Amino acid sequence: MRRIIVLVLSLAFAGTVTIEERHDDEHRVVLHARGMEQKGKGAANAKVTSWLEPGEGDLTAVKMVADIQLTGAVAQLSRGLLPEVSRKLTAQFAECLHESMLAGEESAAEATAEGARAPAPSTAKPISGIRLGLAAVGSAIARFFRRIFGRRS
Repeated sequence: MRRIIVLVLSLAFAGTVTIEERHDDEHRVVLHARGMEQKGKGAANAKVTSWLEPGEGDLTAVKMVADIQLTGAVAQLSRGLLPEVSRKLTAQFAECLHESMLAGEESAAEATAEGARAPAPSTAKPISGIRLGLAAVGSAIARFFRRIFGRRS
């Protein structure tokens, strides 16, 4: 008889984000985020530095570095999964931002052609915590096996 245990972790933080630094000429911004877990005693503190660099062709790359500190139960529970969850959230954010920008460009072009004002882009859909968690666990397992079997001479 097999026993399957599924751990569902749901976290909600309430907090603020402030702009610490903004350098338009360098295309760089530093944000500071603070949040308290709404149902527990955990807290998150983050400093995120983002900047723009030329990409391939006419694309622009957005680079970022984040320094995140977690306290409370969330720090203990997320220790092994935080890098994977961060990668997934960042990728989803980038995809959503890209789609919003493309939709905004298309709406503006249509509005200009019609002589009307462009509508605002639609709001993003919530992220599925279960799917995000499963993807992070799957990536961690794959990385583990790559380390074990991928380094053979």
